Amino acid sequence: MMPRSLVAGRAALAAFLAGFFGACSTSEPTADDAIAFEHVTVVDVVDGALTADQTVVIRGNRIAAVGPSEQIEVLSGARVVDARGQFVIPGLWDMHVHVIDPDTPGGLDVTLPLFIANGVTGIRDLGSSDLDSILALREAVRAGERIGPRMQLAGKLIDGSPVVFPPDAVLARTPEDATRLVDSLVARGVDIIKAYEMLQRDVFVAVVGRARQHGRPVVAHVPLVIDAAETSALGLLSLEHLRNIELACSSEADELRAARTERLAVEAARPDADGFAFDWSLGYGPGALVRSSIHREHRPRALATHDPTRCRTLLAEFARNGTWQDPTLFLNQRGSFRVDTMSSVRATSRFVPPATWQLWEADARAAATTMTPEAQVDLERQGRWYLDLVRAMRDAGVGLLAGTDVSNPYMVPGFSLHEELGMLVRAGLTPLEALQAATLNPALSMAATDSLGTVEPGRVADLVLLDADPLSDIGNVRRIDAVVLNGRYFDRPALDAMLAEVERAVAGAGP
Repeated sequence: MMPRSLVAGRAALAAFLAGFFGACSTSEPTADDAIAFEHVTVVDVVDGALTADQTVVIRGNRIAAVGPSEQIEVLSGARVVDARGQFVIPGLWDMHVHVIDPDTPGGLDVTLPLFIANGVTGIRDLGSSDLDSILALREAVRAGERIGPRMQLAGKLIDGSPVVFPPDAVLARTPEDATRLVDSLVARGVDIIKAYEMLQRDVFVAVVGRARQHGRPVVAHVPLVIDAAETSALGLLSLEHLRNIELACSSEADELRAARTERLAVEAARPDADGFAFDWSLGYGPGALVRSSIHREHRPRALATHDPTRCRTLLAEFARNGTWQDPTLFLNQRGSFRVDTMSSVRATSRFVPPATWQLWEADARAAATTMTPEAQVDLERQGRWYLDLVRAMRDAGVGLLAGTDVSNPYMVPGFSLHEELGMLVRAGLTPLEALQAATLNPALSMAATDSLGTVEPGRVADLVLLDADPLSDIGNVRRIDAVVLNGRYFDRPALDAMLAEVERAVAGAGP
């Protein structure tokens, strides 16, 4: 049974999100606002049913009707799309991005159109270097002043000492700091609280408790010094990147965690531990090198001491507590094979400013040149373990979300979500299960299935029209003929025009 405090917290979250998505509605539409997809096959992402020869009617920003084409009457004046041989799915969500961040290439004129052109109608932004700008962007999209995906925002992530990513973070050394920072972020209007990896246990608990009082969900990296099962028991909404779960599945978990705790205590006591300088040579902030060295030392040892029984118990806890996992598998696989050599990735270079792409290429070449055989073996073992873990999570009933961590090299907005869907299938998910991770599951995780996640009357009109069946091949989700964003229709020529504008924008960014 779920603890009473968690029930209350999730009830408050549901009420908050109901207000959030309710704010997306518009006034009563007319026939001139209507769109009808006729003779389309509707993909039911709940059970995988394919219902052919359907008409989907959109009025304003809502789906007004779905039913057999011979029975659905389309209002005179509506825009009618003959969708014979095509498939309609809910709009896609990328559940882990950083839109306004020093690493994200090209700015908003590049990032936002790329999401829409790839069918990504919703994003969860989990850390921003400019809180004012990301909040203003969310409001501009809501108001229809800017074309972009609907957004759930964390604003600034709350980290411990030493801080890993100073541009995106605020520092909490004590529980009192945690309470103050959560209060401040909620007052500014964030939808989510993100807790980061360097937090001490008492501070992390304070972040989660205060957020629950405000009815805000918490997403997190499992902190270095806390057991993953404990974070789940606290009632987190999701855990990101599968980070530190390898340690929780190790027979030496307690010993490794004690070593981390001692190391962080030493590092946090250094005079420069709270430095917030943005220094590329240091890998962002003083905590980045500390965290990297801990992972390099402990991950191989944790994987070598993997305890299947301990891991099954952990996954059962995740399933019981409803702790979603956002594995960002494509990101996590980068070390185990050369992402930069993939044809699908290289084809996106025209949508990335040349200077950024050249930097990515130089870093990839340097990493390949300096990689030792032993390190490569470790990375390949780690990559296989991540794939096996995601499959085990699916088998254990753990909820999975599709996220990419846009802002990292070769994570090109929109395109990288399609790589993630393919990676989920590679891990052993069916195409339906992978599609659910980007449609139904985000709606479930946000308590928003009355508005999002399925093609049904009353849902927000975020839809993607495909030229082929996505359940026979997840790659068919790339074959986009049209996108409906909050009731606004973008056909293939309009999407191509978006992409052409992005190409012009990045070409003007210089070498």
